[in-house]
Amino acid sequence: LAGRFRPFDCEFLNNMGLNPLTLGAIVLSVLMNAVAQLALSAALKGTTLFDTGSPMKSGLALALNPGIILALFIYGLSVLLWMYVLSKADVSLAYPFLGLGFVFVAVISYLFMSEPLGAQKMIGILTVAIGIVILARS
Repeated sequence: LAGRFRPFDCEFLNNMGLNPLTLGAIVLSVLMNAVAQLALSAALKGTTLFDTGSPMKSGLALALNPGIILALFIYGLSVLLWMYVLSKADVSLAYPFLGLGFVFVAVISYLFMSEPLGAQKMIGILTVAIGIVILARS
């Protein structure tokens, strides 16, 4: 048994046409996208950047906001990683995994931003996760 055990030789992944590296890139890309969205939200919470009355002033303030710059940088990296994913996997296989973003955002915002995570949201997350598995296996 010990000679045959290969932790990354997962029949489930092989049946989906994915290898562990591609699956990892998919999950990391979606996670980075979710983190970027949460970072944008955090950077904009409580600001009056859109209340200046001047689109030019608002745009400049947004462009110089370190939190927004960081969020956009993370988002850009997630897009580059997603481009790698699309070069390795069929889009019809990879795209359903974007639904993981809902899961990541809900959990991270609950843990770090004190946003509610009630029963309905948890049922929705479970539904999305089940849907991802069904789509990925088809």
